[in-house]
Amino acid sequence: MNDQLFPVHLDHGRSLQEQLRESLVSAILGGFFPANDPLPSCRKLADRLAISRNTVNVVYEGLSR
Repeated sequence: MNDQLFPVHLDHGRSLQEQLRESLVSAILGGFFPANDPLPSCRKLADRLAISRNTVNVVYEGLSR
C-alpha cells in the first residue's frame, strides 16, 4: 500500500474521519485497490497512518453502507 495516497495531516476545519474517507474513496476510484481485493485491515491501515483503529473502523463502516 502506498501511504502517499492517504494524507492524514489534520485540517482544523475537517475531521480526520472525513479526510480519511475522501482519501480512501479517491484511491478506490483511482484503481489503487484492485477490484474484488479487500481493503487493508483496520489495524494495518491505522498502524501505517499512525491513527486510531476506531477512526479507521468508523470510516470503513461508513463506506460499507
